[in-house]
Amino acid sequence: AMAKALDRSVPRRGTAFRPNGRIIEILSDPTPGGGFVITYTDVTALRSAEATARERAELLDAVLEELPDGVIVYGPDGRARLTNAAYRGMLGDAAARIGESFAELARRHVAMGEQSPEHAEALVRRHQ
Repeated sequence: AMAKALDRSVPRRGTAFRPNGRIIEILSDPTPGGGFVITYTDVTALRSAEATARERAELLDAVLEELPDGVIVYGPDGRARLTNAAYRGMLGDAAARIGESFAELARRHVAMGEQSPEHAEALVRRHQ
């Protein structure tokens, strides 16, 4: 009765949890002639992999935050992607901000009097 009552003129997405543990994604898409197509996809392995990845990421985040050494990670674009509590605690306002490039950080350090313009330029050249 619920399936018959659905408005099949708009796309629908749902998930079914089967008694055997399988997770099925159900997509319903309207067709131009007024009908609809329903696809069923077994996403059990995908959901399991996502859960495992989430658990590992949470564990690694917890380890990173508890390290006594300061850590900053730059992405391939040269911008800060991640810092830990020790790094932020050591540098305070001078710490890199997420999304900030190394060159922007160096310029900010010069403006704060943390380093000389010459030293900042040398660091930027070395990290390019």
